[in-house]
Amino acid sequence: MNAPALVAFDLDDTLAPSKGVIDPRIADLLRALLRTVDVAIISGGNEAQFRSQVVARLGGADATALARLHLLPTCGTRYLRHDGTDFTSVYAHDLSDDEKQVALTALREEAERLGLWEAEPWGEILEDRGSQITFSALGQRAPREAKHEWDPTGSKRGALRDAVAARLPGLEVRSGDPRRSTSPRPASTRRSACGSSPRTRGSP
Repeated sequence: MNAPALVAFDLDDTLAPSKGVIDPRIADLLRALLRTVDVAIISGGNEAQFRSQVVARLGGADATALARLHLLPTCGTRYLRHDGTDFTSVYAHDLSDDEKQVALTALREEAERLGLWEAEPWGEILEDRGSQITFSALGQRAPREAKHEWDPTGSKRGALRDAVAARLPGLEVRSGDPRRSTSPRPASTRRSACGSSPRTRGSP
C-alpha cells in the first residue's frame, strides 16, 4: 500500500479533549508522523486555540517537520503554514463588520425566541472568530458533561441553525457536534456564521 500524501484530523474530541491541549503521547505521535507525511488539522476553534492546544505542545519538532503541518482553524476559513520561523496566514476569509453584526444579532434574537439563551452561562455565548461567529449555548467555558446534557440529540442546535440560516442567506450556518456549537461563516468557503450548541457557528 502506498503511503498517504496527507493525513487529516479534527482537533476537539479527536486529538484533544474539547478546548484542551493534546497530551504528550499524541504530541509524540504527531511529531513522528510529521517526519514522513503532511498533516492537516481542521476544527471550528480559533487560531489562538490551535496555537495553545497543538503548536505549543510540539516542542522538539524542527522547521522541516513543522512545514508539513497544515492548520485550518474556524472550519477551514483560515489556513496557516510554517514559514521556517512561525505559523503565518496563507488566507483568512474574514467576515465584514456588517456581516458580523447581522450574524450576532440573528443568533441572539433567534436563540431568545426559541428559549435557548442562557441567563447564567459559563463565559461568553457569542464569539467573533474573525471568519466565523460562534454561538456556545452554555458559554465558552462550559464543562463537557453540561454541553452533552444540554442537547444530546442535536435538536436544539438544528432548530437554531435553521432559524438563523433563514435570516442569513449570504452566509453558511452550521450546527456542529452535539457536544459543541452553532456557527455562521463565509459562504465563499461558504461565508460562515459557523455553530454547535449553535455557532454561525453554534455550540453549548
